[in-house]
Amino acid sequence: MAAGSISIVLQGLKRRIGAIVVLVGVVLIAAACSSSGFPTSYEDQLNDEGVSNVEQNWMEQCQVKADELMGDNANTVCACSYSRIKAQIPFDDFIAMDDRLREDVGSLIASANDANSTEAATAAIVAGCIADS
Repeated sequence: MAAGSISIVLQGLKRRIGAIVVLVGVVLIAAACSSSGFPTSYEDQLNDEGVSNVEQNWMEQCQVKADELMGDNANTVCACSYSRIKAQIPFDDFIAMDDRLREDVGSLIASANDANSTEAATAAIVAGCIADS
């Protein structure tokens, strides 16, 4: 394999691992309850600035982990990934993934290898945002 091909493979692997690490760090905060109860959609429970509980939790938790990996690009990666997740992953699927990860965070690795899983789709979204940053 040529050096350029190896470099491309390693970059792709680094993005995928980075995405999984961010997701594990977040351990999907969508299910974080507020005083108003459990959110029922991505747009539920807006604060005074019009930001939902789910988005606020995602951004806060994502940035904590992403800062370690991406420094100045963390906010961009987290905002990009939330926007794409909201557009591409049905909320019920996102919550079901959150529940699975809360029970066994190690299941993320196995599920991320199943191309049809929500975990794989979410990891691909985060990896794409990392690549785009």
